[in-house]
Amino acid sequence: METAKLKKFAQFARRSLIEQVSAKLNLVMADGSAARREQPKAIAELEKQLQEHNREQVIERIAYTWFNRFCALRFMDVNRYTRIGVVSPAEGQFQPEILAEAKMGHIDEEMVSEKIRQQIFALLAGLYPVAIRSLRPIACLWLQPVTISTGRCPTFSSALLISPNF
Repeated sequence: METAKLKKFAQFARRSLIEQVSAKLNLVMADGSAARREQPKAIAELEKQLQEHNREQVIERIAYTWFNRFCALRFMDVNRYTRIGVVSPAEGQFQPEILAEAKMGHIDEEMVSEKIRQQIFALLAGLYPVAIRSLRPIACLWLQPVTISTGRCPTFSSALLISPNF
């Protein structure tokens, strides 16, 4: 099996995630940021991590966590462990299947509370930015059984949710 392309992709993805997590960290840690108001517990935990470890270590850990989550979701999509593609588009499409379904008003009522569904529909209607950021954490709940091998995902990483460009 030729692994050179995979290695090149992994290196690119790592650098890209580190850059995005770093930028997001600057945004959420700014005084008066929306994240400070909306996710005070996650931000407090993030501040604690920044005191205990240097900034680069925290960024690296979060980027690594998100890389693993996205890889796991992609693996689950490809092998159809999920009912719907979380990071993968449907055949012939370009956007994640979960986003396309949400745009059509299809969100699993068993997985997502009514309050969250209404927030997602508001996002999709243009009342809030970037709906996919609300859909991916829900999909990560499906990964709970998978975390046996990787450990529980840290809460503070959710404050730094990014949309990778790879």
